[in-house]
Amino acid sequence: MRRHHRWLTAALAVLGVIPAALSAPGTAEAAAPPPSGAARAVLRYLTDLPSGTRDRVVSGSFGHFGEEYSLDGAQTIRRVTGQNPGLLGCDYASLLKGQKRHMDHGCNATLIRHWRSGGLATVSAHFPAPGTPGNDVDDTVALADLWKPGTAAYRDWIGDAASPGYLPQVAAGLRELRDAGVPVLFRPFHEMNGDWFWWGDQKAAVFTDLWRRTHDYLSRQGLDNLIWVYSTNHGVGRYTDYYPGAGYADIVGLDAYLDDPGATKGYTELLRLGKPFAFTEIGPDNNPKRATIHRFDYQRWIAAIAAKFPRTAYFLAWNKDLGPEENLNATGLMNHPWVVNHGEIDMSTEALATDFDGDVAGWTGFNVAGGPWPVQEWKATGSHSLKADVDLSRGEAFLNRIAARDLRGRSALRVSVRHADWGTYAAPMTAKLYVRTGPDQTWYDGGATAIGTGTTRLALPLAAVPDLGDVREIGVAFAPAPGSTGGSAVYVDDLGADRITDDFELGPAGWSGGDDDGAPWSVTDWAATGQRSLKAHVNLTPGETYLSNAQPRDLRGHRRLSVTVRHAAGTFAPMTAKVYVRTGATRAWYDGGATPIGTAPATLTIDLSRLPDLDQVSEIGVAYTPAPGSTETAAIFLDTVALD
Repeated sequence: MRRHHRWLTAALAVLGVIPAALSAPGTAEAAAPPPSGAARAVLRYLTDLPSGTRDRVVSGSFGHFGEEYSLDGAQTIRRVTGQNPGLLGCDYASLLKGQKRHMDHGCNATLIRHWRSGGLATVSAHFPAPGTPGNDVDDTVALADLWKPGTAAYRDWIGDAASPGYLPQVAAGLRELRDAGVPVLFRPFHEMNGDWFWWGDQKAAVFTDLWRRTHDYLSRQGLDNLIWVYSTNHGVGRYTDYYPGAGYADIVGLDAYLDDPGATKGYTELLRLGKPFAFTEIGPDNNPKRATIHRFDYQRWIAAIAAKFPRTAYFLAWNKDLGPEENLNATGLMNHPWVVNHGEIDMSTEALATDFDGDVAGWTGFNVAGGPWPVQEWKATGSHSLKADVDLSRGEAFLNRIAARDLRGRSALRVSVRHADWGTYAAPMTAKLYVRTGPDQTWYDGGATAIGTGTTRLALPLAAVPDLGDVREIGVAFAPAPGSTGGSAVYVDDLGADRITDDFELGPAGWSGGDDDGAPWSVTDWAATGQRSLKAHVNLTPGETYLSNAQPRDLRGHRRLSVTVRHAAGTFAPMTAKVYVRTGATRAWYDGGATPIGTAPATLTIDLSRLPDLDQVSEIGVAYTPAPGSTETAAIFLDTVALD
């Protein structure tokens, strides 16, 4: 974005986007580390996304700079539109007045939570000008001095162990994200085709040398989580002149601020580079004196993308008076059929849920005597299940699927199993649902459960499982008891996962209720998943209290709705709670039945499979009912609203 003021007031720049280079750098000094599995998955996902017919552009929201980073904009977008942005971004540059120029990565905690709950993360860096008296972003810098020990530019850019420069400070922030398993769309040196930043308007060879040296420096730090984004400024020209090469950039993009998004320039030129394309910053005309301040219709952006820029994989909307939260029609933008929001991102190479109706769905067996095959002799849902013959004397047998899966934003994995009624069992067979995640394919399971000839539902809670964006294998391990003999068969069916729709990490998410003005609140007092839950105060004397969300939903295709609840400690008699939905034109009420709750978490569920009008759900919620005679006030909590 073109800046109209100097560093402190005009730093409105963009966001980072892309996994580490996938081919080796041209210098022999530092080949990039192989990108992490999660980084490869993000890049693959963004590459393929625009090829669909809908759900093809990830929404993004910028949260500001350094210590001033905030979720205010994203929370307002959610409150107004019912949608959380799929991509959250921050800039590591600190803009605090009166402080020494530095890079701050305090936004990392939010980016980590967002990634783990199913979102994407991007980082940009408005590097202060190294070696200049004011370090203003638009000062003039001799770029060659950045790499020469003894120069003032080197001192600010690289520094030493006692006083790290800007680049090592950025590396430290990116390393924190790497260690948390977060791939980063990293966008350095943006808008280099303009003349308003110290790295801009350079000779092409000088700029590409800066980019490649920076890339190699960060590669030597082992930062295999970076997806490198090359983003130019709309309307300036020279869109590909500064391109550092295919081995140094993974995504290309444009920063574009104009009231007629369809007039954006540079898209065609960047597409010719053969990389995924993104709008790395968008907004209305960014002239502070523009006539459209707070009156820009943001639906114009998605309309332009659909009509003129259909290869766009994501957009990052700027914040404050340039963002959807302070302009018009954010709802039209975030609810457009093309837009992918938080909770809708799935980087799996194949669909997770399967009922094996006529197909093994890529599943295989290990230590089985035959199969697996799709069969009709038993099923939990649909018409078929997966069956394999086993020799009970040979010990543990496995049915599994090896494929890239994205289970972020899921609260639990579930599957139905049984064994045949033939064979000699010395004691009950056990089964456990498991996953392998991360580069080391680390094993996690839901524990051994005794199974028989009837249907048993296995569950694997996922809250404590790391690397959920990089799941390599899902399977079921069947263990006959020692001394069991003969042949038998094992069955698997109805694999699915509970997708978290609300975890309240970004605020109340459109929920209301409780007795206090302003309630409910997103709090850190307690959480079932993540770090926050929804809390409200209630008066126990009047009776039933509700926490609810009245945003319209289409729940067709879902089997159940679950929530996790509790209440705070107190002297009142046991409270009960029930999860409910209202559907259809008459808003008919259906609930999962009253369940006693206390200070320990309790999961409430409602079976959706037989409810009518699931395409017209007008409200979901939880009804909390104090026992008769309860008095005073209490706090109630709600977390992890999930659909299976």
